[in-house]
Amino acid sequence: GWAAFEAGLKHTQAVYGECAMVVVTAIFGAQDLLQQPLGVSAASAARVCFVAFMDETSAAAADVSSDGRAGAWSVNVIKGYPFSDPRRNSKVPKLLIQRLFPRARYSLWVDGKAQLQADPLALISHLLWREGKQFALSQHHVRDSLEAEFAKLAGAFTGELSL
Repeated sequence: GWAAFEAGLKHTQAVYGECAMVVVTAIFGAQDLLQQPLGVSAASAARVCFVAFMDETSAAAADVSSDGRAGAWSVNVIKGYPFSDPRRNSKVPKLLIQRLFPRARYSLWVDGKAQLQADPLALISHLLWREGKQFALSQHHVRDSLEAEFAKLAGAFTGELSL
């Protein structure tokens, strides 16, 4: 599990380590279909790294090309998994975004079942730059605080995950 998973994550650091802004998603166990982002400007297409972490089953379902791309996404196929539950495996990149992309000034997490429907640079401008903020969260459909989301995420790694 962990050794192969870690190797895949280290590969990510080597390939995408210089990205100044990243949009990241993860799909394991083919539980979701990779959604293409909408409304991406030419500036974002040129400056933002779109990275999807997937297992082989999910990558096959996403119709990843021979150059490792699926539409706007650069797909990083991870082999070996630390957990038997695909939902837990998909949380690892989410928790490690800043370590995987150490030079990224901005990162945007898109849940595997969600679709980004706005330009990433426009989101950063509207939610952070104009407001003078350093951190922004979208409203969760169930939980209403960062503490509740953290508790749910932490529970995923202690065997207390429930939907």
